[in-house]
Amino acid sequence: MHCSSNPLITESTAPINQSTSYGSILLDSSDPDAEYETDNPDGEYEVNEDEYKIDENDDPDGKYEIDENDNPDGEYKVDDDEYEINENDPDCLDLSNETCQLLSERAQKTIKNTALHSKSFFPGCKPQLLTMTKNLKKQSFSIDSRTFSTSWDLIITNTGSGKKVLCLVLFHPIENRDSTYDQLAQLIEDLHLLASHRSNLKNKDKISGRMAGIGFRCGTTQKYLRSTQTLNPSQLELDQSIQEKLLDHNRFIVDQIRRFSPEAYEGNKKALEDFGIPSWSDKQWESCKNDPEPICSDVIVTSNDFSNKPHCDTDKNLFTYGIFSYINRSTGTPTLPPSHTLGHGLRFPEYDCNIDFGSTPGIIEVLWKSNDIEHHTIGPPDKLKTTRSTTHHGCSFQISHRLVSRASSHSKLPHGKRKERVMYQNERSSKKSCKNDHISTHLLHVNLIFSISIFQIKSPIYTKSQSKVIHFGTQQIVVFIFLVSSY
Repeated sequence: MHCSSNPLITESTAPINQSTSYGSILLDSSDPDAEYETDNPDGEYEVNEDEYKIDENDDPDGKYEIDENDNPDGEYKVDDDEYEINENDPDCLDLSNETCQLLSERAQKTIKNTALHSKSFFPGCKPQLLTMTKNLKKQSFSIDSRTFSTSWDLIITNTGSGKKVLCLVLFHPIENRDSTYDQLAQLIEDLHLLASHRSNLKNKDKISGRMAGIGFRCGTTQKYLRSTQTLNPSQLELDQSIQEKLLDHNRFIVDQIRRFSPEAYEGNKKALEDFGIPSWSDKQWESCKNDPEPICSDVIVTSNDFSNKPHCDTDKNLFTYGIFSYINRSTGTPTLPPSHTLGHGLRFPEYDCNIDFGSTPGIIEVLWKSNDIEHHTIGPPDKLKTTRSTTHHGCSFQISHRLVSRASSHSKLPHGKRKERVMYQNERSSKKSCKNDHISTHLLHVNLIFSISIFQIKSPIYTKSQSKVIHFGTQQIVVFIFLVSSY
């Protein structure tokens, strides 16, 4: 994980290579859709040293004084007792009088909040802190590659005290590949392949695109707690080979969530352990007894221009962990977006804030309070829509509240009854195969009767008949073949 420099230092430490094609197109003055224009063809910002000059005679005492009456509403007052900072802490930021004279009250408050939150989130790193207000802006605030100029780690809080954390964001630029990026890429590839074998799910909030589930969720009846996997034999064979890798993927996800927030990790783990729910990576329901680090029960994977309505989740987990990236449709490998246009992203409408996918080329990890904050995915504009080669991949790791409720009742049943109420991968796939055989057999039987009826109308004279047994799956049909003679 990338650790930023001291947030007081504003010199350019951007981890994003501006010389890359996607780094400069955002600043290209020839791009009619560019949000910001510049006369610099290299796409970099330059400061003219003569542009801003300080009048030495403007403040003869060399001090800047704050008018106490300038802020009658007291909107940005700092309570000295709100936060206590241990001056002996080696990681404590330098808040000397000389430094504070150069900072506004809001800046001082932000620094204190950053120091406070850094102890709970992104431990060991110095993230950048953003404070969002609940008001409609002239233009939605976009979190994109430019936002990560000093740190790849973001803590986004609400206005006021800044104590409430809305979400945590970690960006992995596509040109700065490391071991974490490679593990995320492999996970995305496998999830994309598994999701392509699953049914397209629906719910009341979905607007467009594809949504599939991996892991354990409740069935449509009260009888079964079942895996979301329903596969034909060829898909099942491929699935089983990927299944062997899921335990390693789960360990990696555990480390990532713990790195975001140890508290969120402990909360998810405890929920699964208390109710005996297996991890999304487990093969069977009873596997939870052998899994030392369960973290979520299922994964929802979205693609193909997915979008949905603003909503709050009702899952058991307080924080939802998500991974987002544009991918190659065939392989699932993360790739550059087809365009760097704004408008497709994870949106928090109350704060008029978007995490933009198209203008953040790479892999984005997000941990957000999905039960408390309204959120939704904005459908892509034309330039970012799914093509033959690319689509956008999103996945979220959850603990279904409905599954927890069902599991609580399930755990009170005798062992024999518990086993009856769980449908496993092989069993469900087998039942699907038998069901398809039965449906196909029924259709064949109807077609034969219909054909014979038509044949009887056209040829009313029969001389003799033969019978033939047709084997179809597990069913046998006796078909009478009538031999007729002409007039």
